[in-house]
Amino acid sequence: MLVVGNGLAMDQRQHTPALAAWNTQAPLSWNVPNPGRKGPLIDALPVVKEEIQELQAASPGLSDFEMFTRLADSFTHDASPARSIAGIVELRHLILQSFALYTGHAEHHLATVEWPWGSWITANAPRLRSAVSFNYDLVLESLLERYPGVQCGPFHYDPGAFVVVKPHGSVDYTERADIIVNRPRYPLIAHIETSQAPLRLLPRGELRRPRHFADVVIPGEESKYSEFGWVRPGRAWARAQAKKSRYLVFLGLSYWPVDRRELDEISNAADPSATVIVANPYPDPLWLEKLRHRFSSVRVWTKGPEPLPS
Repeated sequence: MLVVGNGLAMDQRQHTPALAAWNTQAPLSWNVPNPGRKGPLIDALPVVKEEIQELQAASPGLSDFEMFTRLADSFTHDASPARSIAGIVELRHLILQSFALYTGHAEHHLATVEWPWGSWITANAPRLRSAVSFNYDLVLESLLERYPGVQCGPFHYDPGAFVVVKPHGSVDYTERADIIVNRPRYPLIAHIETSQAPLRLLPRGELRRPRHFADVVIPGEESKYSEFGWVRPGRAWARAQAKKSRYLVFLGLSYWPVDRRELDEISNAADPSATVIVANPYPDPLWLEKLRHRFSSVRVWTKGPEPLPS
């Protein structure tokens, strides 16, 4: 079983000169246009734009992920309920649309460079058989497309499929067409937060279209979606797959406090006889300690992919 985080995108960028400007740790630096309208998207998100400008002026030098954490906290504790909801919803849409734009660039360069992790994932897909991605982009799905039976979506979990579960949301998740009343656009017509509405998959050519809903977990935020209808079945699937997996490969995950509950749920479902591989140049010591307490075989890959044990 393969579990991936933002480190996968960071590694792809390291091996792809054409992605130099697309640092997934700094998406606020990307020039994201307003889909279907002129001008940058941020201009159509007035509450989050104002808050970003105030934070940048008050605390220059903040990383984007620190900025996201402070933005989410600021909106959560805003005295105005209307501004609180507007800000958090606009922030989710900004993240969703930013990574939808990024996905097109990242996928375009998958076949143009030698990328060790990309080659490793493609070659080992038949042995791994299932995956959990905490990323919004579709790079992992694109790598797996050449493997028959891949199923990427929050709706069906066929026993014979290679399922990619995405508990933090995805750039191709959107509201079902039959529940749409008004055509979505930016500025937003309404600010809809944690709606629990049914979702569907967007075709790859429509990833940049506006949405009514932007169900993505903000970096630095503990997920509010764990019991949603598009997440809960995937969690159950991931636990079942972990339980029967000989290998658990955790690739590019930092074990942030806000993500620990979800990562622990996967590892705690696995048999202690499984081999756990933590692939990260700087693995979290606490996580390694917990894994070594549970599993007899824990390996750490700090310099890229290695062959899976036989």
